[in-house]
Amino acid sequence: FVAAGFRVGDVITHVDGLEVNSPSEMVFRMSVRGLGQTARITRNRAGQSDDIEVAMIIAPNDPPRDPVTLDDRTVLPGLTVERINPAVMAEYNLLFSAEGLLVTDLGQFGGRIGLRRGDVVLAVNGQSVETSDDVRRALTNPGNRVQMVILRRGQRVQLRFRT
Repeated sequence: FVAAGFRVGDVITHVDGLEVNSPSEMVFRMSVRGLGQTARITRNRAGQSDDIEVAMIIAPNDPPRDPVTLDDRTVLPGLTVERINPAVMAEYNLLFSAEGLLVTDLGQFGGRIGLRRGDVVLAVNGQSVETSDDVRRALTNPGNRVQMVILRRGQRVQLRFRT
């Protein structure tokens, strides 16, 4: 949307002349146009309405999703996480505001400590994690106790376990 000329604070009111009242309704109306097509988006900026033609493209895989599967040297072997980007948001039906690292595979022990597929890892042992390698480093020789902060369906959850 930034490339099309939108800014934070713009309010989208119509897609192809049809009123939209929620983000999911906007996405639906845009999806109906189909990839390779354009949609006419009506936006309101500071009280002024105007129309912008927006190309319907595949969600970009940028920054790279960078999936990492933890090995036996970590406390959660087989756990797979990947960075959330627009392509991951589209594939897993995540909110546009989603940030962090998505759990895509629990491995051997992830379920036992309370993780679920679709959880978003935000921090491990008090350190925020931004890349898949951050999770790998944090779970390699973390000490006797591990604390993870995750986001699950919009709720922050703390998981604590002993290694």
